[in-house]
Amino acid sequence: DNPNLTVRLPNKEIKAIKRIVISKEPDLNPDSNLFTDEFSGETILVIPKGSNTKIHTTIIECPIIDDAFDMDYLFKVLYSSNGITSIYVEGGSFTLTELLKKKLFDRISIYIAPKILGNGISTIGELDIGNMKDTIEFNNIEYKTFDQNIKFTAVRKK
Repeated sequence: DNPNLTVRLPNKEIKAIKRIVISKEPDLNPDSNLFTDEFSGETILVIPKGSNTKIHTTIIECPIIDDAFDMDYLFKVLYSSNGITSIYVEGGSFTLTELLKKKLFDRISIYIAPKILGNGISTIGELDIGNMKDTIEFNNIEYKTFDQNIKFTAVRKK
C-alpha cells in the first residue's frame, strides 16, 4: 500500500492538510508517496520514543504504553507543537481500537464496500466493554451510499 492521504474531491483542488503517519517501525520506505510527493512537507511521522529513522520529515517520538502509542500524549503534542485541533483518522484495527477505548473521537465514519474477505483482521479489536451501560453510543446517525459503497457516520454521545 502506498497511500497519498490527500483530499481528493470531484471538481476540487487536490490538497493535503497535515498527514500524520503512526508507525512502530521507524524504517518506512523513504520513497513512498507520503515522503516524496508535493505535500511531503505536510507529513508528520510518529515513532516510538527512542527510535531512529532515516525519513526526512517532522518526527514526533511518542511513548508506548501496554504495546500501544500513548494517544493522550500524542494528541497533546499535535495540539501544542503543531496547532492541530482536528484529525481524520484512516487507520487499522489497532489504532482505531485505541481511539475508541479512550474515547478520543467526536465523530466516526465507517465505510463498507461490497467485498467479503473471510478470516482476517477485525476492523475494531477488543474494547474491554463488559456491559451495556458502558457501550459507546451515537447520535446524528447517517447512512449514505456512493458508487456501491456505504458510509456510516455518527457523533459520539458525551
